[in-house]
Amino acid sequence: MPHAGVAASRRFVSGRWRAAVRAALPWLAVAGAAALGHRRDAIGAGVLLVATAGLARVARRMAWRVVQRAPAGAAQGTAVRQCDGRWAWRTAAELRRGDVARVDSAACVVADGRVLDGGGRVDEAAITGDGRPCGKRIGDRLYAGSINLGAALTYRIDAVADATLAARLASGRMRAFARSLGMHRRLRLGVSLLLAAVAAAALPTLSDALDGDAAYRALVWLALAWNAALRMCAPCCAAAALLVASRRGIAVSGIESLRRAARATVVDLDEPPALAAQARVVDWQLLGVRRAPRQLLAAARALGARARAPLAALAALDAPLRHASACACSAAGGVQGRVDGVDYRLGDPEWALRGMHCSAPLDALLELHRARGRCVALLADGAGALALFALERAVPVETAQAIDALHAFGVRGIRSGGKKPGPGRLRVAFGTAARGLAPDVADLVVVGDAPTGLADALRLARRTDAALRCSVLVALAGKLLAVGLALAGALTMSTALGVELASMLGVLGSAAMLRRQS
Repeated sequence: MPHAGVAASRRFVSGRWRAAVRAALPWLAVAGAAALGHRRDAIGAGVLLVATAGLARVARRMAWRVVQRAPAGAAQGTAVRQCDGRWAWRTAAELRRGDVARVDSAACVVADGRVLDGGGRVDEAAITGDGRPCGKRIGDRLYAGSINLGAALTYRIDAVADATLAARLASGRMRAFARSLGMHRRLRLGVSLLLAAVAAAALPTLSDALDGDAAYRALVWLALAWNAALRMCAPCCAAAALLVASRRGIAVSGIESLRRAARATVVDLDEPPALAAQARVVDWQLLGVRRAPRQLLAAARALGARARAPLAALAALDAPLRHASACACSAAGGVQGRVDGVDYRLGDPEWALRGMHCSAPLDALLELHRARGRCVALLADGAGALALFALERAVPVETAQAIDALHAFGVRGIRSGGKKPGPGRLRVAFGTAARGLAPDVADLVVVGDAPTGLADALRLARRTDAALRCSVLVALAGKLLAVGLALAGALTMSTALGVELASMLGVLGSAAMLRRQS
């Protein structure tokens, strides 16, 4: 479409023009200082400007290298079975879907596929981030970038080149980095307006006539308006976070998704195979006297038989067997139906009491059970809550530790189903279901099956948010220090650019610390 092409060309030209103007302003200030006779200061400022610009260019190139890293095994080849039964070596570019390939012991898998013959252990740390080898049998999936630790495997290729899981994760990493570049646009604009306002306030203190000293101070303000350190905050932190996330088997849709994850209190899992394991009822309590206890337990048992995990554990209650009619399961994991002519709702307290008031004692009781790591379900009718059921997950020790780690991060609820994200809510694709999804489907994609992957993702989100805040504070602190010196009349051009260089080193140090800590 010509109109779209013209619009894209205009955006490209305007973007390059703004970048050229931003890069030319400090050089104009240095040239003006040399023309006014401040040659020694201009030479020092020019050296610092070259160092700062070179450091910014190197940092940007390193960031792009991180996100453009080729998937493991992309440049290798493998043996492919021909029509006559013989094996021939083919490069990765020559592979096609449906080919039968062989991966030898200690060799790297080149394409995605399913095992046809053989079995053993495969290291999928490059994909899932889990360093423990996983067993493979006939029919199991193989992913490009994995390393065969056992005997030779024969597999049928399902995806090659850009269609492999490793390539899709790398492509999502590049899109996430591109989204992260513009997150500080408003902040940069605010800093520029602040500098302009301070410069306007400082104009009366210069002089009535524009003599040499006043012109030099104006050029110092022009060099001070160059905020290279602030522009490097988002790219450096995003590159470091994406590098750590790729090594942990985590895909993110952008640095903003990590910032949301750092403040999340409720996690909505698309398909939690391990975290929504079997559960058992450990406590129940009546909240109303409008129905007989046996009648309420019978209703809970009848609805639990129609519900998904973990509410299905209520079907084991010691109560008379009743039939529930007109049952319907909601996206929140609850179920509503009619038992003995009465309409009930059984499920999450927020969903069961939708449109009704939750009393303070009930709210305190819910928080008490959640603090103990229990899943709480309410049985309610049209008038309010009738009974509370506390369920405890019967999961392995590793899963229980992962749930405890999530509670330590401030996550009060782990729910199944893709609700619409809201304040404090985080949508996560987890486990084997995440391997068929693009990273844009959810805020976070945990590719591995280990339940500790979700806790690792939240830990990375907390550290990324802290590193980003630290880098922004360092950049702003350096700028405020320079502004204070300029208002006091003690700021030279070389000092202004030296403070900017020191601020940029602080920003790069924050990103490097994020990479080392994770």
